[in-house]
Amino acid sequence: VEIWINDELVETVVADRNGYWNYTPRLAEGVNQVFVVSQGISSQPFDMTYAPHVEPVEPVDQELSITGISDMAGSDIGPGGSAISNDVVLSGTGPRYQVLEIWSGDRFVGNVWTDQNGTWYQYVTLPEGNNSLTVRAGDVQSEAVMILTPIAPPPVPEIFSAWEDESNVGSVFNGGTTSDATPRLEGRAGN
Repeated sequence: VEIWINDELVETVVADRNGYWNYTPRLAEGVNQVFVVSQGISSQPFDMTYAPHVEPVEPVDQELSITGISDMAGSDIGPGGSAISNDVVLSGTGPRYQVLEIWSGDRFVGNVWTDQNGTWYQYVTLPEGNNSLTVRAGDVQSEAVMILTPIAPPPVPEIFSAWEDESNVGSVFNGGTTSDATPRLEGRAGN
């Protein structure tokens, strides 16, 4: 198995008899695109950003901001808008080559690394309901952008199964017939 990082062959490893392999790479700071090649067939790219643990610093060039929000279907969500799921892509600006923190109210959502132009984008999963989104660098934070994410409906009560344990031992299916006047029922309560 050939391991490629940023279009450079970095290692060749041998898979075990089940086809599994592992390798611990040394990543460059910033975005790293990894793919593997086995028997001439290439994997899909696996992108990851290496951001060494550093304390965010106050911005010196780009103003902190969230400039765009889109859902996983690619539709833009304006301030005060509603997302179709809790998974969104955020984009914005900040100081160049900095680690920023993304927050929804007082809940930490994730980190993002700005590029050479001070721009960034990040896929995040947000909490249900109202989200007041900010991006932070040290003690400085952007203006809040409000969006609404779906709230999951409460679970409804349901019956998983019925079990006849008298004459014809076994499961009784929904709509089925039983000769047991006291079958064991199992299920889940709603809220």
